Amino acid sequence: MTARRLCRGERRFTRRGTAIVEMAIVLPLLLLLLFGIIEFGHLLFVRHNMINAATQGTRAGIMPEATDASVRATVTRALEDSGVGGLAMTTNVIFNDIVPNPPDLVGTLEVEVEVTSTYAEVSIFGGFLPDSLVIYTHSAAVR
Repeated sequence: MTARRLCRGERRFTRRGTAIVEMAIVLPLLLLLLFGIIEFGHLLFVRHNMINAATQGTRAGIMPEATDASVRATVTRALEDSGVGGLAMTTNVIFNDIVPNPPDLVGTLEVEVEVTSTYAEVSIFGGFLPDSLVIYTHSAAVR
């Protein structure tokens, strides 16, 4: 049978290099997808911990003896406990006195805690997204 093919001039087509070419095309796309998933997961992890820290700061802020410094310390401690304390984040604490209407009622205090950072500060791989992206979390409570 082999002799007959050779006599007719038939050749067997081999595909030795196709696997390498396919891998060279597909591998960069797969790596980009993999690193994008890791980067997005880390971004969500950081944002979740920022939300938790803002919530902890708000809980500390509604206490009667709370000050701006004590709320910031609570937020910083919550971020450090979660493992993202080394990242550059800005904490803004706002105490708003709510004037009652009518004036003979007892006034209340609204506490707002904002924790912000930029994507460039929390990125693992240098960023797939623009550096101007701001990660913003907010928590508020009334006492």
